[in-house]
Amino acid sequence: MAVRPATVAASATVVEVLERRTAVVRSTASRASHGQVLAANIGTVAGAVSLAEPLRHGRIERMPALAWDSGAPPVVVLTKADQCADPGPVASRWPRSPRVWRVLVTSAATGESMAIVSAVLPGTVVLLGPSGAGKSTLGNRLLAEGRLATGTVRESHGKGRYTTAWRECLTLSGISGERPSGRP
Repeated sequence: MAVRPATVAASATVVEVLERRTAVVRSTASRASHGQVLAANIGTVAGAVSLAEPLRHGRIERMPALAWDSGAPPVVVLTKADQCADPGPVASRWPRSPRVWRVLVTSAATGESMAIVSAVLPGTVVLLGPSGAGKSTLGNRLLAEGRLATGTVRESHGKGRYTTAWRECLTLSGISGERPSGRP
């Protein structure tokens, strides 16, 4: 969609509906075989995975597969490195797959490796991942402001509290980098 941004005098306006070049589509929760578009016309899919709990490789492998099918290169962002005793070996054991463009280890809470994450995620990026993975905290760090609601992760099962249950396109000012060409 081509959108004219909001001004003091006028609301944002849809100027043109563009053809989709990429689309992240997942199956619907119902028994129907319809797909649900999560994001369209994106340049990179960033799958957020928390290092604060043991990795579940089967679940995690679905994110890069979903990204690969979208036509955008997938990047795995291992979040919450500050809550993992030694994230290096965990990252090196990541299932190597030709479908994953890059695996990054970061902590949005401490700022660890955020410059690298910012450089690797240029253009239009979608953050995907399970509840409690740190998507909103990562987004806030990339935005350099607290625009996305965050909540504590429940100690009983390590899952988040569904603070961001919507889709929104946010502009990252001051972020630049070279966009990866084509599929990895």
